[in-house]
Parts: sequence; structure tokens; C-alpha cells
Amino acid sequence: MSDLLSWRNRDRRFKQSVTLFIFISMLLVLGMIWLGHTTDNPFDAKYNLHSELAHGETLKIDTPVTLAGILIGRITNLQFTSENKIRITIRVLKKHMQRIRADSVLTLVKPMVGNASLDISLGSPSHAILQPEQQIAFGRGSDLTDMLSQLPAILEHVEKVAANIRNLTSQLLEVQGPFQQTLSQANATLSETSQLGRTVNQKGPNLQHTIDHLESLARDASGLMQQLRQTTPPMMNGLQQSANRSLQQVDQTVAEMHTLLKQLHPLIGQVQGVLRHTDQIAMDIAKVTAQLGQISPEIPVLLYQGQETMREAETLMHNVNHSILFGSSTLSDPAQGRLSETPRDLPMLPVAAP
Repeated sequence: MSDLLSWRNRDRRFKQSVTLFIFISMLLVLGMIWLGHTTDNPFDAKYNLHSELAHGETLKIDTPVTLAGILIGRITNLQFTSENKIRITIRVLKKHMQRIRADSVLTLVKPMVGNASLDISLGSPSHAILQPEQQIAFGRGSDLTDMLSQLPAILEHVEKVAANIRNLTSQLLEVQGPFQQTLSQANATLSETSQLGRTVNQKGPNLQHTIDHLESLARDASGLMQQLRQTTPPMMNGLQQSANRSLQQVDQTVAEMHTLLKQLHPLIGQVQGVLRHTDQIAMDIAKVTAQLGQISPEIPVLLYQGQETMREAETLMHNVNHSILFGSSTLSDPAQGRLSETPRDLPMLPVAAP
């Protein structure tokens, strides 16, 4: 009995294992079939972008999103905003991130047959890359409704074109119409052109001589231009070398002047000191001059007193030389007259006041 129960348990576990294996195999087969029929790889890295529009235009979750017509993602969320707009979230492949820029536009595409989709335009490399969770601009593409709304204007334009064609046809059929006048003017112009051609043929030698002369002038001008091309570069080089030499001389002169200024700088300091000393001397002279100006009225009196003193001194010396103490000129004794020959420039003796 126990062997029978154990056999039944093993059989039940075996059947459960087989059933689970068959179920997992079916899931794997279905997954492979789904991967074979879709371009989305669940293992590819993706990121989200957002946009806002005023009307959903039959959009729904899982609506395809293309990049320049290539499927790169789908809509993952639709919700209303506080400004009564529809906020859509698209999930796109991250490997295309470099091609979605700040100037890319998300456009609603509504074909005549089939469901609507969203298409992203390729961005310019000069603009920044849109990062995950950023906002992309939304633009609505033209559809059949827009074309039908433009149809009346197109039909009106077609009617105007048809009316113009009818008017032109009626003018062409008129005998005295503008078209016939234009043809007459064209015939007259052709006749005048023919006459001008005959005149040119008659004056062919002169015309050929003129053409030869013009060709000769052209050759001379070409030779002159060739000479100018040959002589201009050496002339320009010479002028450039002369200008360089002049600039070098100017630089040398400036350097010499700079050196001279460096040498004169100490002398300028000394001259400034001398000028300050000279100013002090001038100030002292001015002070002395002012003092002399104050005593100048007394100078003539002092000179007169000095002259009087000198005359009195001469008189005194004369009297002293002829006094008895120094001898007289009437004595015949040479020894006694020795003191009378004393020179006049002897120092004056102190004389007591009388």
C-alpha cells in the first residue's frame, strides 16, 4: 500500500513538471514570436521626453513615435495639465539621443488611411541635445482637413487663371488686337535688323580694320599687364625693404633717445637741486637789495662825512710832518732832517681830542 502511494506521488509530480515545462516553453515561443514581429528591443536603453498640445487628435497610449520616419519609441502617458492642455510622455531609444536637439519639433502625422503617429524632426548640430525629461516643441502637420479647407482658395485661383486664358485667346483671335500689333512690330524689327546686317556687310573692310585695331590694343594691354605683373612684385619687395629699414632706423633712434633720457635723468635731478639753490640765492639777494634800498638815502651823507674825515686826516698829517717833533725843512743838518722824509702813507697815530 505504501509503495502504491509513493508511486502515485511520483507520477503526480512528474505530470506537474511536464505541465510547467510545456507552459514555460509556450511562453518562450510566444515571446520569440512577439520579438520577431516588433522592432522594439526590451533590453535597449530608453528615456522620456514630454510635450504639450491643445487637442489629442485621436492619440492614445502606445501610439508610435518616429524620428524622420524611423520608429524609435511610443507614447507611454497622456494626462491633462492645470492649463487645460494635454501633456504627452514619449519613451524613445537612447541611442538616437544625439539626433534629437533643442530645435527638433514633434509633429502629429494623420494619414488618410490608418492611425495617427508622432514624428520628431532631426535637430541641427549647432543646438543642444535634449536631455531626459525635457520638453520638446509640438507642431501640427497638415492633413486632409487642412487640404480641404484650402480647396476653395485653390479653385478660385484656377477660375482666375481660366478667365485670363479666355481673355488672352480672344485677343489673339482679334485682327486688330494687341497680339497682331506685336507681330507687326516684330516684323518691322526683323526688317530693320536685316537692313543693318546688309550695311555691316557693305562696310566689312572698315569693320575688319577696326576689329584688327581693337585686337592690337588688346594685345598691347595684355603685354602691359604682363609687364606690370613682372615688375610689381620686385617693386613691392623694394618698398617693403625700404620701409623695414626706415622702421629699423626709427627703432634705433628711439632706443638712443631712451638711453639719452636715462643718462639725463640724474643730471635733471642735479639741475633741479642747483635751481633750488639758485632760487635761495636769488631770495637772499632780494633781501639784501631790500635792505640796501632802505639805507640808500644815507649813503651820500656817509660819503660826504668820509671825504671830510679824509681831508682832516691829510691836514693833520701835513701838520705833523712839518711840526717841530718831526723836524722842519729849514734845518741843514741831515741827521735832523731825516724824520721830515717820512712818507705820507704812514699809519695815522691816535690823536687825542682837543
